[in-house]
Amino acid sequence: MSAKVRGTLCGILAAACYGANPLGALPLYADGINSCSVLFYRFSLAVLMLALYMAVQRKSFAVTRHELAVMAGLGVLFSSSSLSLFNSFHFMGAGIASTLLFVYPIMVAVIISNGYPNHPIRPPTTNAGVTLGIKPISPMRTLLKTSIIRIPMIRREIAN
Repeated sequence: MSAKVRGTLCGILAAACYGANPLGALPLYADGINSCSVLFYRFSLAVLMLALYMAVQRKSFAVTRHELAVMAGLGVLFSSSSLSLFNSFHFMGAGIASTLLFVYPIMVAVIISNGYPNHPIRPPTTNAGVTLGIKPISPMRTLLKTSIIRIPMIRREIAN
């Protein structure tokens, strides 16, 4: 298996697992467990799994002070992101909260690529990928009204 295929499969698995967070959290909330406790056990299980993986691979846990400081900062950001997501399940539907979490980076990329004239030059494949990620939504309105898919409309939007 090539590194690209393996990386793609790992990315899909990671997205599926992260997207499945509400499946574990919502029943625990129903039993009266709060968001902080759910995340504590989630992260504790992750640490145990990583430690087991590193032990099997015979990898060292040693890090420099600089690496530790960087990891601490990134850990605070990641845990605050997770805590915000898990707290949002109390105030809105878990599906909507998770969708916002996954779609937000795409929305920012589209806004930056379309809204700022001085954005860095990117390869055409990047522009096409960002456009395909969000632009097919507008042709769906036409599809629902006329039941005809207008391929030239999609090509015209990709070219822009």
